[in-house]
Amino acid sequence: MKSESFKPQLEVMKKKAEAGDRKAAYQLAMTYIKGDGVKPDVEEAAKWAGMAFDGLSEDEKDELPFH
Repeated sequence: MKSESFKPQLEVMKKKAEAGDRKAAYQLAMTYIKGDGVKPDVEEAAKWAGMAFDGLSEDEKDELPFH
């Protein structure tokens, strides 16, 4: 797990994701799956993954650069 210096970056990602940034939401999902700077949390990862992919068609999902 990374040091406390990761927390501000995490908060920035959360704000971006909450504002509709799908890439930030996906990055948060992966952060929580891997436990990269945070305690691994499958439920939190699922929340952010859902925000990243919610409302996208299968074709749109396939076109994302971060899938």
